[in-house]
Amino acid sequence: MDIKLEQVISDSTPLANLLTVLQASDFLYVNHGAKIVGIITKADLNKPPVRIYVFGMLSLFEMHLNSWIRYEYPDNAWQERISEQRVAKAQETYELRKQNNQDLSLLDCLQLADKRDLLAKSKEFIERFGFNKKGVERFIRYVERIRNEIAHSQDSIIASLPWDSFVNVLEGVDSFLTKSDQLIETEAKAGAADFVEYLTTTA
Repeated sequence: MDIKLEQVISDSTPLANLLTVLQASDFLYVNHGAKIVGIITKADLNKPPVRIYVFGMLSLFEMHLNSWIRYEYPDNAWQERISEQRVAKAQETYELRKQNNQDLSLLDCLQLADKRDLLAKSKEFIERFGFNKKGVERFIRYVERIRNEIAHSQDSIIASLPWDSFVNVLEGVDSFLTKSDQLIETEAKAGAADFVEYLTTTA
């Protein structure tokens, strides 16, 4: 059996890199040293280690979104930019979670779709991250689909998007997190204390 070099990955390949490599092939051979020790397919991404990795990545992404909302809408001004019904829904969730002694804010209890709409209305946020209004709405909507698949699906975490879109979204999340961290670090070095205080609240 002929095995092409591009079909082989090391058993030490990071999960983040594995997602990209699998774009070009439905399966890959896994080598350890000079031996092929296994095969990995796209279906293997539904196993617990990958689901935990992706869910953690998306949770961190949402934490960063919260920080940017706090910065773009200081003093809870975001409550004036969404409907009373959506604020009431967040308040209901907040009260339920508070009963379980969860240390959360009202913003933490907003739906991801609400956070998407708030940030899509912020010209400063869009320009800072190189988005456009439709682009940021589509991006966060896709993130929400993947997160919902992980949280609720017992089968596939990639069922709601084509494979290329799934990988592109996760790459976009990774780029966003890197950019967000860089902005915080840059402003910290510049002495912008107020800016950093808002962005390091949950990031």
